Amino acid sequence: VFAALKPGGRLGIIDRTADPGEERRSYVRRHGIPEELVREEAARHGFHFVRKAEGFVRPRGNLAMYFLIIQKPNGQD
Repeated sequence: VFAALKPGGRLGIIDRTADPGEERRSYVRRHGIPEELVREEAARHGFHFVRKAEGFVRPRGNLAMYFLIIQKPNGQD
């Protein structure tokens, strides 16, 4: 995704909340990942955190979701 975005391009990530501290595989199985882990992974791949937008609760299943906005730095191809 990083290579596909223009410099300054933004990416929104919406996912289900999860408690930190578990093995990565457990998050994949449950289809939710801690916000902190997403931010760390994004930074590791060159993105900058912009802001956390208002999240929401999915009506069915009462699942809390978060919404992060990250950005590819200007001047990077």
